[in-house]
Amino acid sequence: MGQAWVFDGWRPGGLAAVAIGCGMMVLGCATAGSGGAAQDSEKAQAAQALRPDGEPHLAAAGSSTCGLDGAGSLSCWGQYASHAPRARYRRVSVGGHHSCAIRAVEPRLGGIDCWGRDEAGETTAPKGTFKEVAVGYGHTCAIRGNGDLVCWGNNSHGQSEPPTGTFTRVSAGKGFSCGLREGGAVDCWGDDAWNQSAGAPVGSFARLTSGFGHSCAINRKGRVVCWGDDRRGKLDVPKGSYLAVAAGLDHTCAIDGDGVLTCWGANTDGQTEAPEGQFAMVAAGSVHTCAIRGSGDVECWGNNYYGESQPPSEFSSVSVPERYQRRSPDAEEDAPQVADKGQKPPPKAPVQQQAKSAAETESAANASGSADASEPDTPPAEPAASTEEVSEAGDATTVADASEATKAAKDDASDVAGAKASQASSDDGADKAQGDKGDEQAASPEPSQPSEAPASPK
Repeated sequence: MGQAWVFDGWRPGGLAAVAIGCGMMVLGCATAGSGGAAQDSEKAQAAQALRPDGEPHLAAAGSSTCGLDGAGSLSCWGQYASHAPRARYRRVSVGGHHSCAIRAVEPRLGGIDCWGRDEAGETTAPKGTFKEVAVGYGHTCAIRGNGDLVCWGNNSHGQSEPPTGTFTRVSAGKGFSCGLREGGAVDCWGDDAWNQSAGAPVGSFARLTSGFGHSCAINRKGRVVCWGDDRRGKLDVPKGSYLAVAAGLDHTCAIDGDGVLTCWGANTDGQTEAPEGQFAMVAAGSVHTCAIRGSGDVECWGNNYYGESQPPSEFSSVSVPERYQRRSPDAEEDAPQVADKGQKPPPKAPVQQQAKSAAETESAANASGSADASEPDTPPAEPAASTEEVSEAGDATTVADASEATKAAKDDASDVAGAKASQASSDDGADKAQGDKGDEQAASPEPSQPSEAPASPK
């Protein structure tokens, strides 16, 4: 006791400050003057903890991407972009068919707004104040101010029935959810067809992300451990120490201590072809990836059928805190920052936009101001995460957010045994594969897209 739960964790000097000079008479002690001032100060601090934190945020899943700038302004692009509300937010998470964000303004400061498809009540958020939110495929989970977990929406596999206890992180996938307990232990529940729930690793972790059928976590030594569906190599983490990780449909991406971004798994649409340079944040969708460079430039690559890899101009570059702008250990104090190299060309415009542009060009060939839709004037920017993830869900995970993992890297904590599920790819699991395939195609129905939802082993 004697501490107050605020948006970014436990801080000393919380509730105890209210009782100073009041003894056990906490209730009604405002008549003493100082007690009332302390209460007002506590409320002001709690409210400030729900305001935008001055840093950008990124989330992606399915064919949708969302981002928040340092002031909390929301930008979304891709399949459900037109449904995004107008307000300022503290956190945002994107799922397969809907998205949610935590409000950073009155009314309902700390409340949750959701938009997109609503088939099982997944966009009907409960009342209250929240500090984290994770959107999956048809369900949503969030952490209240006191650390309690609550989930709503589809519950066909028990994915919306979280365990009790205090949690600091939460992620959601297709039919399952995962959370980090206060001590760093991973707990998952819901569908376990690919060992995505029972396969959660043992140990203490600092970061968590879930994709369609797999999850990954970073332990306090920087080691990434992934579990769940192992098809297409998305669990085969490259050797190294990482600060951020994002899980998509069939691929995974992570950022190491030098800001270098590495992706692995399926590469049907170039989603694992990470550009060179230094990055601060990353988010993975079904077959696209977005990231924010240390310079603040937003870049996306992979599938662009709905425009999910082509962020709006207002989010093509965002302000990034100085700590994201890494330099090599032996760099001169006045040396320029490492240049971003190997930037990929802008993605092709969405297929729908290409068709529209072709028709307009044919009917008005000589019209002024028209542009080739396949070569947009502005380069692609970042998409949103994990998220899912880290929604993160997938929502995006950040290098700065993993500072605690870096600090604890010197600890003697034992390495965590990664749980890697064995997968069965026989034709016996075709029934479930068809159902999951339908869900994923609904989110990313590009005719040429080869990615499919993983088949469930028997």
